[in-house]
Amino acid sequence: MTLKEVFDELNFDYDSLYHRFSNNEALAVRFTKKFLDSPVYAELCSAVETNDYENIETKAHTLKGIAGNLNFSTLFMSSDALVKAVRAKEYQRIPNIFQQLKADYEQVVTVIRKLD
Repeated sequence: MTLKEVFDELNFDYDSLYHRFSNNEALAVRFTKKFLDSPVYAELCSAVETNDYENIETKAHTLKGIAGNLNFSTLFMSSDALVKAVRAKEYQRIPNIFQQLKADYEQVVTVIRKLD
């Protein structure tokens, strides 16, 4: 599966990503695949399990940045919602938002693994 096909399946903006990487698809593929090796999601999961709000904010913000740079729009939005909930001290919202973030993350990872 090509990167364009991955982005089409996820309904993400491929053209914007392609231009962000100076029209270098090999570089875009490399960084997209590197996402699979990032420890940030696992660290976020640990922070959520222990109600470590400071780390939830930090890790969700980091994940939001990565997702934004790679045009993973759904993951960007759920990460952003989690950051906002922690900053507003709306801790009761974290479980529901995190469930959505997990679903978004799993969808992205599942499709990225199909890359050639």
